[in-house]
Amino acid sequence: MKHTTTLFSILFTSIMFAQESIISGKLKNAQNNEELGYVNIGIVNKNAGTVSN
Repeated sequence: MKHTTTLFSILFTSIMFAQESIISGKLKNAQNNEELGYVNIGIVNKNAGTVSN
């Protein structure tokens, strides 16, 4: 039982860290190709998002 608990703890911790990812890119205006700042970015059907700088 002790080994099972330890194994579960290790797997659970690795899954928590696996959820973080970084997405990078540039947001540009389609009309004049200027970079845009302070744009709201959201993920469809998720409660997650950010603002660009």
